[in-house]
Amino acid sequence: MLKIFSNGEVLEQVNSFWYLGAIITSTGDCSVEIQSRLGITSLNSMWKDWALSKELKARLMRLLVWPVATYGCETWTLKASDRKRISAFEMTSYRRMLRISWKEHRTNQSIMEEIGEETRLLKDIQRRKLQFLGHTARADNLCTAVLHGWISGKKRRGRSRRRWTDDIRDWMGSSVAECTRMAQERELWRTMLSTFSNEDDLVQSSLSP
Repeated sequence: MLKIFSNGEVLEQVNSFWYLGAIITSTGDCSVEIQSRLGITSLNSMWKDWALSKELKARLMRLLVWPVATYGCETWTLKASDRKRISAFEMTSYRRMLRISWKEHRTNQSIMEEIGEETRLLKDIQRRKLQFLGHTARADNLCTAVLHGWISGKKRRGRSRRRWTDDIRDWMGSSVAECTRMAQERELWRTMLSTFSNEDDLVQSSLSP
């Protein structure tokens, strides 16, 4: 392991640490952070309240639960397993909201039809990541330099880890450089985000590692 010195002393090196409410790992893997985020959200007492309508519970979930679950999602690098975990979390939340037991063998489609909505958590995360790309591309600061920077050295053997920019490339179907160029035009980028993609596209991209 590479030793890092400061004022002649070796700095302690750890595999993970908390920073601004997020878990940072030495490998850059976001799976631990995503799992932790999804695990700390709970409104069990509210789900059991029969006085609240399904529509109100769904709205409260989007206002109170999802912001906690998706805190810092703009920086996440999503693997296929992460996307599946997020989708499962959304459906589990709806099942708890409707107090549906797994013994009832209800399909996800029937649950969404009962609520009268479509699954949208992954789409929200996708939109926020693309918005963050737009902010970064137009900022022209250190974040912009990091986005386009390269690390010197040799690549290790084996398949490369998934990168943050891989999500952008897969979702937009264009190179990161081209996406950055388009994102510098604020109105153009907003228009693209308002009309781009649907849940089927996102699910398809989630199947690739």
